[in-house]
Amino acid sequence: MTSSEKLFGYATVNSLRMGKRVAKAGILTGGLYRAFVDVFNTLVENKDYFFDKWKRLQESDKLLRRYKAKQFLRIITETGLISEFNIDLYFALTEKVVVYDDGRFMVGLLDGTEVECLIE
Repeated sequence: MTSSEKLFGYATVNSLRMGKRVAKAGILTGGLYRAFVDVFNTLVENKDYFFDKWKRLQESDKLLRRYKAKQFLRIITETGLISEFNIDLYFALTEKVVVYDDGRFMVGLLDGTEVECLIE
């Protein structure tokens, strides 16, 4: 994974810092569920960046990467912003969630993107 594919969570969902997309998670506002909503909305709000990435993945020699890229493009285009957790979206997009002892966690998506979230 390149550094441009790793996303870091800081203070707000809408901000961009040094070219890296940002997501936030608040443990008091739903914890991991809220984090997924924020990560998903970050994908939607920065769809130009991710569309380019997914279009490149569609040219991959790996069938699964091409399939997931096409699926991500379709889901983001058709769904738009969400306000609450959607289990179908979660399972369609999420590979893993790693929780760390220091109050942060990482959401790994099936396209290889990783979003590090801070719990406020």
